[in-house]
Amino acid sequence: MKVTSNPIILMGGPFKGDPLKGLSVCPIAFRPVAKTEIPCLKFPPPPLNSRRKCSNEICRVTCMNGYTFPDGSTVSEIRCMAGAWEPTIPNCIPECNLPCFNGGVCGAPNTCLCPTAYKGSQCQYSNCDQECQNGGICVAKNFCQCRDNFYGNYCEIKNECLAPPNLPMNSRRLCSTLSCIVTCKNGYKFPDGSTDAGVHCVEGAWQPTSIPYCILN
Repeated sequence: MKVTSNPIILMGGPFKGDPLKGLSVCPIAFRPVAKTEIPCLKFPPPPLNSRRKCSNEICRVTCMNGYTFPDGSTVSEIRCMAGAWEPTIPNCIPECNLPCFNGGVCGAPNTCLCPTAYKGSQCQYSNCDQECQNGGICVAKNFCQCRDNFYGNYCEIKNECLAPPNLPMNSRRLCSTLSCIVTCKNGYKFPDGSTDAGVHCVEGAWQPTSIPYCILN
């Protein structure tokens, strides 16, 4: 550094009585200071399910038994860098030696948390006491979600009412969700002399199961 005003001249040594040519000495106010590090004022909080051991500059974090970091490791280190602890360490998560099935997740060491429709150490068992039939799926304890054409506690009953009832010859029908009115065409009647008949959906089937043909008056 070049000093442009009032340099201090060193005297003595082999040059006693002579100035040190080409050298300048900084005044005290401009002398360099030693490099200092910014300290971390407090230790970092430990991630969940872990313990830590710290010095002034480094912390060693170890997951508790049965837990690991998301990458599968169990030990990590963080360092004090310019007053901050780096890097950020994720929480330790539980580890299950055996997989969890049917949407279950590892909620504690070797413990699966199961959806309401499943149970067992690995969520491998249905929570329905009886197996859901005809393609039904157990979605809660003893509750099956059935395909459109089946119903019942375990989807054991076929819903025949999805399709309208058979239409007798020489007739027409008018249906709602659970009932139909069958009417003979003009000039025709049922064998009993009537011209209309009701058909109703009872437990997934149309009742009566059959209606006679309409005949000429």
